[in-house]
Amino acid sequence: VLLFLVIYIFSILGVQLFSHVAHGDFIDDDANFEGFGAAILTLTRCITGESYNGIMHDAMITEQGSAPGRCYDKDGNCGKPLSAQIFFISFFLMEALVMINLIVAVVLDAFAEDQAADSMAFKPSHIDDFVDVWQKFDPDGNHLVPTKDISQLMRTLGEPLGFRKGPLYVDGRANVNHDVPA
Repeated sequence: VLLFLVIYIFSILGVQLFSHVAHGDFIDDDANFEGFGAAILTLTRCITGESYNGIMHDAMITEQGSAPGRCYDKDGNCGKPLSAQIFFISFFLMEALVMINLIVAVVLDAFAEDQAADSMAFKPSHIDDFVDVWQKFDPDGNHLVPTKDISQLMRTLGEPLGFRKGPLYVDGRANVNHDVPA
Protein backbone atom coordinates (compact mmCIF):
# COMPACT_ATOMS: atom_id res chain seq x y z
CA VAL A 1 0.00 0.00 0.00
CA LEU A 2 2.84 2.36 0.87
CA LEU A 3 4.46 1.65 -2.49
CA PHE A 4 1.31 2.66 -4.37
CA LEU A 5 0.83 5.73 -2.18
CA VAL A 6 4.33 6.97 -2.98
CA ILE A 7 3.80 6.31 -6.70
CA TYR A 8 0.46 8.15 -6.53
CA ILE A 9 1.94 11.21 -4.82
CA PHE A 10 4.98 11.38 -7.09
CA SER A 11 2.79 10.90 -10.18
CA ILE A 12 0.82 13.99 -9.25
CA LEU A 13 4.04 15.91 -8.61
CA GLY A 14 5.53 14.65 -11.89
CA VAL A 15 2.51 15.83 -13.88
CA GLN A 16 2.71 19.25 -12.21
CA LEU A 17 6.45 19.62 -12.77
CA PHE A 18 7.17 17.86 -16.07
CA SER A 19 3.99 17.64 -18.17
CA HIS A 20 5.25 20.36 -20.49
CA VAL A 21 8.76 18.94 -21.11
CA ALA A 22 9.58 18.29 -24.77
CA HIS A 23 10.11 14.68 -25.80
CA GLY A 24 13.66 13.43 -26.09
CA ASP A 25 15.58 10.16 -25.95
CA PHE A 26 13.86 8.85 -22.80
CA ILE A 27 10.80 11.05 -22.31
CA ASP A 28 8.77 9.97 -25.30
CA ASP A 29 5.27 8.78 -26.20
CA ASP A 30 5.61 5.75 -23.89
CA ALA A 31 7.31 7.36 -20.89
CA ASN A 32 6.20 10.86 -19.99
CA PHE A 33 4.36 12.96 -17.42
CA GLU A 34 1.71 14.40 -19.73
CA GLY A 35 -1.10 12.63 -17.87
CA PHE A 36 -1.66 10.87 -14.57
CA GLY A 37 -1.78 7.35 -16.06
CA ALA A 38 1.36 7.89 -18.12
CA ALA A 39 3.10 9.28 -15.03
CA ILE A 40 2.21 6.18 -13.00
CA LEU A 41 3.57 3.92 -15.75
CA THR A 42 6.72 6.03 -16.08
CA LEU A 43 7.38 5.94 -12.34
CA THR A 44 6.72 2.20 -12.24
CA ARG A 45 9.34 1.89 -14.96
CA CYS A 46 11.69 4.03 -12.85
CA ILE A 47 11.22 1.73 -9.82
CA THR A 48 12.65 -1.15 -11.83
CA GLY A 49 15.70 1.00 -12.55
CA GLU A 50 15.05 1.07 -16.28
CA SER A 51 16.63 4.32 -17.51
CA TYR A 52 15.37 6.40 -14.60
CA ASN A 53 18.52 8.51 -14.92
CA GLY A 54 17.85 9.03 -18.65
CA ILE A 55 14.31 10.18 -17.87
CA MET A 56 15.74 12.49 -15.21
CA HIS A 57 18.23 13.95 -17.70
CA ASP A 58 15.45 14.50 -20.24
CA ALA A 59 13.43 16.32 -17.57
CA MET A 60 16.47 18.58 -16.92
CA ILE A 61 16.83 19.91 -20.49
CA THR A 62 17.30 23.61 -20.99
CA GLU A 63 17.42 25.71 -24.10
CA GLN A 64 21.17 26.21 -23.75
CA GLY A 65 22.02 22.63 -22.69
CA SER A 66 20.03 20.62 -25.22
CA ALA A 67 20.22 19.85 -28.91
CA PRO A 68 19.34 22.89 -31.00
CA GLY A 69 15.61 23.24 -31.44
CA ARG A 70 14.63 20.66 -28.84
CA CYS A 71 13.05 23.09 -26.41
CA TYR A 72 12.50 26.82 -26.13
CA ASP A 73 12.02 28.83 -22.95
CA LYS A 74 9.46 31.05 -24.71
CA ASP A 75 7.37 27.94 -25.55
CA GLY A 76 7.63 26.67 -21.96
CA ASN A 77 8.66 23.16 -22.98
CA CYS A 78 12.05 23.05 -21.23
CA GLY A 79 12.70 21.13 -18.05
CA LYS A 80 13.76 22.28 -14.60
CA PRO A 81 17.19 20.87 -13.67
CA LEU A 82 17.02 21.34 -9.90
CA SER A 83 13.41 20.14 -9.66
CA ALA A 84 14.20 17.06 -11.74
CA GLN A 85 17.19 16.12 -9.61
CA ILE A 86 15.31 16.52 -6.34
CA PHE A 87 12.22 14.73 -7.71
CA PHE A 88 13.94 11.67 -9.18
CA ILE A 89 16.56 11.15 -6.50
CA SER A 90 14.03 11.48 -3.67
CA PHE A 91 11.60 9.18 -5.51
CA PHE A 92 14.26 6.57 -6.14
CA LEU A 93 15.48 6.68 -2.52
CA MET A 94 11.95 6.44 -1.08
CA GLU A 95 11.03 3.54 -3.33
CA ALA A 96 14.30 1.76 -2.54
CA LEU A 97 13.55 2.07 1.17
CA VAL A 98 10.00 0.80 0.68
CA MET A 99 11.27 -2.18 -1.35
CA ILE A 100 13.90 -3.00 1.28
CA ASN A 101 11.23 -2.87 3.98
CA LEU A 102 9.03 -5.12 1.87
CA ILE A 103 11.81 -7.68 1.49
CA VAL A 104 12.60 -7.56 5.21
CA ALA A 105 8.91 -8.04 6.01
CA VAL A 106 8.72 -11.12 3.78
CA VAL A 107 11.82 -12.62 5.40
CA LEU A 108 10.51 -11.91 8.91
CA ASP A 109 7.12 -13.40 8.02
CA ALA A 110 8.76 -16.57 6.74
CA PHE A 111 10.86 -16.73 9.91
CA ALA A 112 7.76 -16.29 12.09
CA GLU A 113 5.94 -19.07 10.21
CA ASP A 114 8.93 -21.33 10.70
CA GLN A 115 9.02 -20.53 14.42
CA ALA A 116 5.28 -21.20 14.71
CA ALA A 117 5.68 -24.55 12.98
CA ASP A 118 8.47 -25.50 15.42
CA SER A 119 6.33 -24.65 18.44
CA MET A 120 3.28 -26.61 17.26
CA ALA A 121 2.11 -29.45 19.46
CA PHE A 122 1.77 -31.65 16.39
CA LYS A 123 4.89 -31.89 14.30
CA PRO A 124 4.95 -33.36 10.80
CA SER A 125 6.62 -36.47 12.25
CA HIS A 126 3.57 -36.99 14.52
CA ILE A 127 1.27 -36.85 11.51
CA ASP A 128 3.48 -39.34 9.64
CA ASP A 129 3.41 -41.72 12.64
CA PHE A 130 -0.37 -41.39 12.84
CA VAL A 131 -0.75 -42.25 9.15
CA ASP A 132 1.52 -45.32 9.55
CA VAL A 133 -0.40 -46.59 12.61
CA TRP A 134 -3.77 -45.88 10.98
CA GLN A 135 -2.77 -47.93 7.95
CA LYS A 136 -2.07 -50.92 10.22
CA PHE A 137 -5.62 -50.71 11.62
CA ASP A 138 -7.19 -49.90 8.25
CA PRO A 139 -5.57 -52.32 5.81
CA ASP A 140 -8.43 -51.95 3.28
CA GLY A 141 -7.80 -48.18 3.03
CA ASN A 142 -11.48 -47.27 3.45
CA HIS A 143 -10.69 -44.61 6.12
CA LEU A 144 -12.58 -46.55 8.77
CA VAL A 145 -11.26 -48.25 11.89
CA PRO A 146 -13.59 -50.53 13.87
CA THR A 147 -14.61 -49.13 17.23
CA LYS A 148 -13.15 -52.13 19.05
CA ASP A 149 -9.66 -51.23 17.69
CA ILE A 150 -9.66 -47.56 18.73
CA SER A 151 -8.17 -48.18 22.19
CA GLN A 152 -5.41 -50.32 20.66
CA LEU A 153 -4.78 -47.60 18.06
CA MET A 154 -4.44 -44.98 20.80
CA ARG A 155 -2.08 -47.24 22.79
CA THR A 156 0.07 -47.75 19.69
CA LEU A 157 0.40 -44.04 18.98
CA GLY A 158 2.99 -41.97 20.83
CA GLU A 159 2.34 -38.66 22.51
CA PRO A 160 0.78 -36.17 21.87
CA LEU A 161 -1.72 -38.19 19.82
CA GLY A 162 -1.80 -41.41 21.81
CA PHE A 163 -1.10 -43.10 25.16
CA ARG A 164 2.06 -45.07 24.48
CA LYS A 165 4.04 -43.38 27.27
CA GLY A 166 2.29 -45.13 30.17
CA PRO A 167 0.14 -48.23 30.48
CA LEU A 168 -3.53 -47.58 29.76
CA TYR A 169 -4.68 -50.39 32.03
CA VAL A 170 -3.14 -51.61 35.30
CA ASP A 171 -4.52 -54.82 36.80
CA GLY A 172 -7.53 -54.77 34.44
CA ARG A 173 -8.55 -51.29 35.57
CA ALA A 174 -8.14 -48.00 33.73
CA ASN A 175 -5.04 -46.10 34.76
CA VAL A 176 -6.62 -42.69 35.30
CA ASN A 177 -5.09 -39.93 37.37
CA HIS A 178 -7.83 -38.50 39.57
CA ASP A 179 -5.70 -35.68 40.93
CA VAL A 180 -7.35 -32.68 39.31
CA PRO A 181 -5.70 -29.35 40.11
CA ALA A 182 -8.00 -26.84 41.76
